[in-house]
Amino acid sequence: MRLELQDVKFRDGDAIAYVSISAFFNDPFQQTLFPGMSFDNQVAGIKSRWPRNCGDMSAHYKKVVDTETGEVVSYSKWGFSSTNSGGELKRPSVRECARRLGLPLIIFLRKTSRNECPRGHPQPRWA
Repeated sequence: MRLELQDVKFRDGDAIAYVSISAFFNDPFQQTLFPGMSFDNQVAGIKSRWPRNCGDMSAHYKKVVDTETGEVVSYSKWGFSSTNSGGELKRPSVRECARRLGLPLIIFLRKTSRNECPRGHPQPRWA
């Protein structure tokens, strides 16, 4: 198994939810936070928060992928909300990405997918 560190895309939300709950579901602290809540309900909770969490400008996500299967096996989230650090890791908003490319916002949205910003710009905030 060869592992690779990659940037997280919006479409990775389901895999991140599953990996997160898989790692902590049987942890006693997790069980006190969500007593009696099933594995599937905890995964659903993370999935429902993913659009907001992924769009958080103060957070930076990475994933570890098994290159043989394409499966996400781990992820990390770095939060920069209480510090001035991490500025270079913060993703631009959709408007900022369009501005950098010199495109009107509506044209930018038509030309790009909702998962990537063209020309190597960091992944924009979609939420």
